[in-house]
Amino acid sequence: MKNALLIFSFLILGFKGYSNYAVLFENQASFQTISNDSLKLKVLKQLGIKESQLRNELFTAKVLPHAKTQTVMVIPKLISEDEGMFDVDAIVLVVNNQTGKIIQKFKSENSLFSDAVYISSITIDTAPYMLTKEIRAFGIRVNYVGSSRPNPYNEEHLSLYVQEKNSLRRVLTAELVERFNGEWDTNCAGEFHSKKSILSFETETTNGYFNLVIKEHTTTTINEKVNGECEEKITEKRDKKIVFYYNGKSYN
Repeated sequence: MKNALLIFSFLILGFKGYSNYAVLFENQASFQTISNDSLKLKVLKQLGIKESQLRNELFTAKVLPHAKTQTVMVIPKLISEDEGMFDVDAIVLVVNNQTGKIIQKFKSENSLFSDAVYISSITIDTAPYMLTKEIRAFGIRVNYVGSSRPNPYNEEHLSLYVQEKNSLRRVLTAELVERFNGEWDTNCAGEFHSKKSILSFETETTNGYFNLVIKEHTTTTINEKVNGECEEKITEKRDKKIVFYYNGKSYN
């Protein structure tokens, strides 16, 4: 009798374990995200855009760390192209990555232009840009690179977006956060300028949003040959603080 009860207990425990595992598996399955390629195709269908209309090398997507079922996506729709120069509409979206349904959308009135200073990449920045204690923005960074070796040039622009019910709102537009440029003999001698910016937020608010602080650090350097060696010398350093205030629609 004891053996029979023991076997029965093991059967009950085994069934419970299997049942729990099945529920866990079912829950995990329900949170499976669609691959970025499949997600892109679903989104393009909703937008009425063909994949052949994209500059695919600029396409990017990233899951929001604070909302795992949502993916930020940038659709680079080609407007025109001629001899290496092109215009794109960078359509910014938030998409449900389980269903592929577009949740929010932003389309700028101004396109991105790529010529001698060309667009090298578009990246999604999901750092915690807290505009209030509750409202969190995400960023889109656009990187540009020059094509001249004697006159190197690259820069990065940052835009910030907040999610609203059915749309995205841009609260910071293409702020220059990094730049490097100069002129040199392609061997050593030359002068270079770099600027890097760090963003932070004050506790003080304007129209309900924290004030945005941008700290710029600018450096000028000169390269020259000394005893056959190329040496770099910093000739100027400058720091600058800029405060942006929210006007009810965006920071300026």
